[in-house]
Amino acid sequence: MSSGSLPPAPLTPEQVQDSVDSFEDSMSVQQRVASSVRPVLVANADLCEKRTVFSLGFEWITINDLPFETRRQVGPALEVGETPSISYVEAGSPAARAGLRRGDLLLMANYMTIKAEPLQETVASRREGIRPYREYLTQLLADAGEDGTSIRLSYQRGGVDDVVELQPQETCDVQVIVAENASKTLSSKRRTIYLSRGLYEFAQSDAELQALIAHQLADFIRGHGTSNTTGTIAGGIVGGGAALGVMAPIAILGTVLSLLDGELDVGGGAMEALVVVLIAGAVTGSRIGSWIATSGNERKADYLSAYLLARAGVDVKDAMNVWFRLSKESDVARKLRASDARLTAINKVVQEVTAKRDANEPLIPNSKMKVSVARD
Repeated sequence: MSSGSLPPAPLTPEQVQDSVDSFEDSMSVQQRVASSVRPVLVANADLCEKRTVFSLGFEWITINDLPFETRRQVGPALEVGETPSISYVEAGSPAARAGLRRGDLLLMANYMTIKAEPLQETVASRREGIRPYREYLTQLLADAGEDGTSIRLSYQRGGVDDVVELQPQETCDVQVIVAENASKTLSSKRRTIYLSRGLYEFAQSDAELQALIAHQLADFIRGHGTSNTTGTIAGGIVGGGAALGVMAPIAILGTVLSLLDGELDVGGGAMEALVVVLIAGAVTGSRIGSWIATSGNERKADYLSAYLLARAGVDVKDAMNVWFRLSKESDVARKLRASDARLTAINKVVQEVTAKRDANEPLIPNSKMKVSVARD
């Protein structure tokens, strides 16, 4: 009999509280990052061309997004059940403007009922990362808001049903996942940008977070290691409905789990291999992909990212200061340290963008830099 068929060992009250605290912390981090990056993704959707989504600006969760071993005890503590509920709302998003909040239960989208996801007693549905329910709700939202048309969303709060009208925003089809590790690393693979918790904590402001993400977004726009997609509403969040499929296992488990010789132990019982893969994948996610392979490409990404930031109304000088600070830190991964020549080039593009903005000139990169937008 597989471990996924056995009833999970009960958690102690302390373990449940640790899980809840860890989840709350991770949701706060993810909400801040998603809210910070949203203006950059929206302002530069035209540069991403066909690789865009129509985003509502929220993420949702059901009890089955929690690891099998914890869902029965931790789900109620988090007030997460079988009906999908909003786990966070991005600042400035259509969902935020409509007044949606964390904990709102999703009932209908354009008169199509959002069915509940019955509590699963095994982890079989998560084998190989397959989540039929997430695919179902993601597609339902996509169909409801096809081509950016408005969505009539019915929800319940405090036992009272209500309805809001949402106008999805087109954004670059990129999602940002905070990987819960201590390394100061940043990387991307296809349409996902992995930001380590260490680098998240190193950033002193939202502007610095935006600069880090904009650098990787520049790589995405230039077509390095990306895949093409069509515009859809991807599960309500920026760029995709998979974030919780990767992040929630780390967020919810917190100190309950310990990674020992590649095997996770919960309350004395080993987790099934799939959950191990999901968590290990997120922990090591910041090492996936490459950090823009050559110094020439780095400078092009720096150059384009300054324009991406300016187009989003970000203070470019404050934002790009993160590279100067990173270069002075001895414990930062070597690949994140900018050379003196690169820092000089960053100063120049900051001056260039600032001058154009002050003169109300179009924020168009200098063609001599040969920073081209990838076309599908």
